[in-house]
Amino acid sequence: MSTLTLDEFVDKLDEVMLVLMKVFARRSMQELCQNKLTLSQFLLLGLLHKEKECKMSHLADFMQVSLPTITGVVDRLVRQGLVLRLSDPNDRRLVKIKLTPQGQSLLQKIFQQRRKTIKELFAQVSDYDRKEYLRILNSIKERILKEG
Repeated sequence: MSTLTLDEFVDKLDEVMLVLMKVFARRSMQELCQNKLTLSQFLLLGLLHKEKECKMSHLADFMQVSLPTITGVVDRLVRQGLVLRLSDPNDRRLVKIKLTPQGQSLLQKIFQQRRKTIKELFAQVSDYDRKEYLRILNSIKERILKEG
């Protein structure tokens, strides 16, 4: 491949990223819609999957919304049977949120679909190129995390 200026690289990367984002977004949104989830609900469920249980204030901070807003999101997930509210016996003001087995099962189904999509997209890419792709993305991720 010939040398690219940074501007040419940005233009080409932007073109590729738009296509990738469109494919991932379309497939992800189809899966979420089939399961009657919004993107916000899915992100919240993903955090609960990772952290096991969370205080409402942590969920609000993570989603960058107010406590009343996160309460509404959690209320809907409780009604769907995907999360539980747990009261602290020592402090009734403290409420933690946890996935139900149904919520865990739904997330596993969505994660499996996402893995299938990624496998389909990268099946024809060489092992070397997949490793390089991950190496570069991890490098970018680390830089982003350091910068905050």
